[in-house]
Amino acid sequence: MEMPDDRKINETRLYGANWNAIHGGYFSDLAVAAPLVKVIAEAITHANPHVVADLGGGTGFILQQVAAALGSADKSFIAVDQSAEQLNSVDDRFSTLKLSVGDITRGDLGAAGSSLMFIMRSVLHYFRRDRQREILRHLRRQMNAGESFIHQSACFANAAYKDMWNYLYELMNVDKWFESEAELASALSDEGWRILSITSAPPLHINSAELAERFQLEKDQMRQITENLNNRYSALTGFFVPEDDGFATSLHYKIFKCAAV
Repeated sequence: MEMPDDRKINETRLYGANWNAIHGGYFSDLAVAAPLVKVIAEAITHANPHVVADLGGGTGFILQQVAAALGSADKSFIAVDQSAEQLNSVDDRFSTLKLSVGDITRGDLGAAGSSLMFIMRSVLHYFRRDRQREILRHLRRQMNAGESFIHQSACFANAAYKDMWNYLYELMNVDKWFESEAELASALSDEGWRILSITSAPPLHINSAELAERFQLEKDQMRQITENLNNRYSALTGFFVPEDDGFATSLHYKIFKCAAV
């Protein structure tokens, strides 16, 4: 998984086989992954790319599901991640490349003279706000016109939901950033991507105890964070849900099927 910026959270203890268990197994749930896998498999069947690169591909879970949906893994499937711990868990049928999304080139993937598809799941928000467009621009520069970029990214139709998550990450001292759905769509268009479709993926339901565990926050820290959120976002009924010892909320995802202009 990508941790590309200067203020990094030490999540390496969660990498490898442990990654599939976090947040109730959300990232290894077949039903949760199904909408994204369906879009990717259909796009591969239609476009028949020679190389499919999963950017920030982690343990290779999505590549496994795509190969299963296609009935084979006879294409050049490459899991790209900057974590060796994650890549060590990738199925031997797939190639791996230890590299950051921000550094990847077409040549690195062996696709200089062949067709290429990028896929990505829950990675873009790992980059700071000022780098997200830079990343989208960089990826576009690696693609030929018409080639596909399919990504499931966290974003929100409701701007207040986006603001709450960005404030929450600020309070936790986590340097990640979320856009609204409209902002992300605009960024994609501005950086040379034509959006072919936007579909919904299952939300990630999460509570403060899980966040405290993942980001190694003390009880007093999370208590203060909960109080700050409640003071500012208590009106977001059903989205910010106070609980006896914290709060619950959800992270929303959209699947963007894009083509390089």
